[in-house]
Amino acid sequence: MALLLYGNIVSLSPSDVREDFDCAYVSANIGLTLLLVYWVVRIEGLAFSDIGLTREHALRSATIGGALAALVSIPVIVYFAFPIVVDEPIRYDAVDELSLTSFLVWAFIKQPFGTALFEEVAFRGILQAKMTALFSVRPGIAITSIVFALWHIVINYRTIEETNIADSAVLAALAQAGSLVGLFVGGVFMSLLQHRTHNLAGPIVFHWLVVVLMTGSLALLNR
Repeated sequence: MALLLYGNIVSLSPSDVREDFDCAYVSANIGLTLLLVYWVVRIEGLAFSDIGLTREHALRSATIGGALAALVSIPVIVYFAFPIVVDEPIRYDAVDELSLTSFLVWAFIKQPFGTALFEEVAFRGILQAKMTALFSVRPGIAITSIVFALWHIVINYRTIEETNIADSAVLAALAQAGSLVGLFVGGVFMSLLQHRTHNLAGPIVFHWLVVVLMTGSLALLNR
């Protein structure tokens, strides 16, 4: 519940405020990641390997995550370029204002460390370890994935509002519902990846690369 409140309340802030405090938000997420890891290891008594933070299988996990991210992103990028239900390529206003330098800073610093790392440690690492210990693997993964999808309710809405899909209320509603379903499925996918490889490297790389590839493709299409 605390995670849901944190993610959605932060996402409620206006775009210009979020941009002004972008570095502070990233720093806060990095600090919160360290605190969460300290809490589960020192206070809850879990081992680093229990939450997937280990060198063992890391390279294999990361390689699988990267390959799957590229595979999953291809059909989405094709849809961005040739959308079925709109007459022109999908526009995303937020990327229109990004310079190449700003995009690279976001793609290789802010997104991986402030978002992918934090969310994967929090969800596929800590929450999944706690839920699977309480309810076994399948329900634990399901609960983790539901919470992960709900974490994105506000940010999904704000993102859709910055695209031309928002011009149609029906399409916007479908996009919100579809994105939540997609996040749940993606959450299950990343949870299984962590469970099978016993490492968070795969989910972190998958999470980071999918977002960067999709956002980068929109940036190129909007040029």
